[in-house]
Amino acid sequence: MARIVKNPLGELSGKAGELVFKNGKNGAYISSRPGPTRKKPSAVKQLQRNKMKLVMDFLIPIQGFIKECYFPFQKATSGFHAAKSYYLKHALLFEDESYRINYPKALISFGDLRPAEGVSLELFPGSHSFKINWGDNSHQAMAFPNDRLLLACYAPETNRLFYKTNLANRNDASYTFQLDNSWEGMIVHLWIGFHQPEEQRASASAYVGEFEF
Repeated sequence: MARIVKNPLGELSGKAGELVFKNGKNGAYISSRPGPTRKKPSAVKQLQRNKMKLVMDFLIPIQGFIKECYFPFQKATSGFHAAKSYYLKHALLFEDESYRINYPKALISFGDLRPAEGVSLELFPGSHSFKINWGDNSHQAMAFPNDRLLLACYAPETNRLFYKTNLANRNDASYTFQLDNSWEGMIVHLWIGFHQPEEQRASASAYVGEFEF
């Protein structure tokens, strides 16, 4: 590290190529940019990296969906950052020295609308279809007849996630959906929720369960 005694260019700070300029209490200094560390991370640090990677691998494919359907109560916080924070704190299980997604705790939508209640699932394996039923709670607080249904399907085996919005009204109380043949033989996790696209409002999603065709 070298100290800059007289600098005709004025105050310098930041990186320029392989050089780093810093301002300290005794003046300006220049040093070379540090290279990547070769030190192996500790077991605790590696576990934290794996934890973050697991969450990001799950959320990044649905980043657009989260932008549409995840509305934290703190307006200054983006939906993606709120979702990431929630997953890291509440939606993981630690088993056999590693983390995995706790699917019933996972949220794929969030907001101030009333969640789906009394949810059940009917499967039609021959057509790769399923029917979701829910109670019409549109007469209760923070629920409206024209709230629109959203759903998401996730297959851990292939890390495949599919989502769809604007499907049916809350007061329809049921909806039938068909997956294509490529989902056959995979365990699929399913969530539903409601949203109002024009108002940028959504409900916390409800975990319907897992199934396999």
